[in-house]
Amino acid sequence: MTILPAETARLRFSATNRNDAAFLLELMNDPGYLEFIGDRGVRDIAGAIDYIENTMRPSYQKYGFGFWLVRRIEDSTPIGYAGLVNRGHLPIVELGYAFMARFGGKGYASEAVAAILNVARQQPELNQLGAIVTPDNERSIRLLTKLGFRWQRQDIHRISGDKINIYIWTTKSLGDASVNSN
Repeated sequence: MTILPAETARLRFSATNRNDAAFLLELMNDPGYLEFIGDRGVRDIAGAIDYIENTMRPSYQKYGFGFWLVRRIEDSTPIGYAGLVNRGHLPIVELGYAFMARFGGKGYASEAVAAILNVARQQPELNQLGAIVTPDNERSIRLLTKLGFRWQRQDIHRISGDKINIYIWTTKSLGDASVNSN
């Protein structure tokens, strides 16, 4: 069973599928994505489909969660993805998100992440989440701290060798960290 976040005032979530390949191709080659998340080597529609089928979708079957495509309710426009992933970088499940730069500054990331944290609150096994962010990604750092994530340590990314900051969120220490972004 896949755990899907509830709709918010402005956003709808869905599992990714082949029909999302063109959007993911654009997103994963956005300059901000490449700078702050990294190059996943997705260069064409076939590569995006492969990423969906072999990286994103297996998480739904294995763990019941993954990265969900985020769309605006008003016009069904895909704007990014957000969700939970068990990659093995941390001994806990990680929060991850990416949004197209043209949709930045409108509170969409905050609204989407708050919906995902609401999912985590309902699952005892998700009472602690991690998040990895590059030290120079100030917008993500502000968002994470606003939603109750606390800096834990700086580390070196096991693949890229770049510095990363690790943040932790727990249900026990925070109470309700939901955010109204309207």
